[in-house]
Amino acid sequence: MTRDDTYMKSTEIMPEKIQFRVSSTSGFTTGFTVVITVNGQTAGTYRYSNTDEGAYHDVEVSPAYRGRGLGRLLTLKAIQIASDYDDIGGYVMDALGHTQAMDQVYRSLMRDGLVDGGLGELHLTAAGEEYLESHVIL
Repeated sequence: MTRDDTYMKSTEIMPEKIQFRVSSTSGFTTGFTVVITVNGQTAGTYRYSNTDEGAYHDVEVSPAYRGRGLGRLLTLKAIQIASDYDDIGGYVMDALGHTQAMDQVYRSLMRDGLVDGGLGELHLTAAGEEYLESHVIL
């Protein structure tokens, strides 16, 4: 099962075409993978799994694309996808902990009012939805 969503992020040099490919080997019952591409090049991945053992996240942005907000976009997209599929049970923070970089992403999303939640569950706010929608190529 695959979904394609296309976003646009402008830079001072040129607009970048940012696309998400979302797939799931479980039919979106226990998890999914989000791949983000920039101008057709894979820039990062987000793997999300939520099973009886707990939630697990594996997030990576390629070194050449770090510091450009792609981890933030990947995380927002993952929260949105997890919320779209009832069987997954919503977006639950990683039971095994997360990296310092992921902590920074979570803090920035909360600080900027793009997500809310408690007890490890996060949801997009209206501002978070708007942030994602502002990147959509119509």
